[in-house]
Amino acid sequence: PGTFPYLVSENLQTGARRIKRVVKLLSKNDKYAEAYRGLIEAWIQTGILKLTSLEELRANGPWTELPHHAVIREDRATTQVRPVFEGNAHDPGKKSTNDYLDPGVNVLPMINEIITDIRLKKYFVISDISKAFVQVQLLPEDQFLLAIRWPAEKLADGSYRYNWYRFMPVSYTHLR
Repeated sequence: PGTFPYLVSENLQTGARRIKRVVKLLSKNDKYAEAYRGLIEAWIQTGILKLTSLEELRANGPWTELPHHAVIREDRATTQVRPVFEGNAHDPGKKSTNDYLDPGVNVLPMINEIITDIRLKKYFVISDISKAFVQVQLLPEDQFLLAIRWPAEKLADGSYRYNWYRFMPVSYTHLR
């Protein structure tokens, strides 16, 4: 908190290019467009995202746009469309959000040990954690650091007017 580097840019150039690609991709398939729109709207309804403006973001210190795109998996029965946030995105000459994150422990090298350990137990529990993919977790004082843009309406010239949303601090009750 309070130490977010000023070298991280607002990412407006990169964000604008990326959201245009998202809109173009989703315009090719109404089913996936509706599914992706539904995910974003669900996050708004549950309080994960909150409507904001560029003015509000800029008034609250350094911030960056977190570009996102839809990953479409037709081979999946349940979640065929999901968002992926591009923390590596940055405007020229600036650092990305990922450059400042603590990546945590990489459990991939331990996966064989974990699976073996589970198989040796008499009982183990499997759970549906479908909502746990929301892995953007912020402290209350950092709620203005990350924002996304989302198309609000299509204009007469074919371009879009965008709304801005900031990520809110997420408690586990939001993920249920």
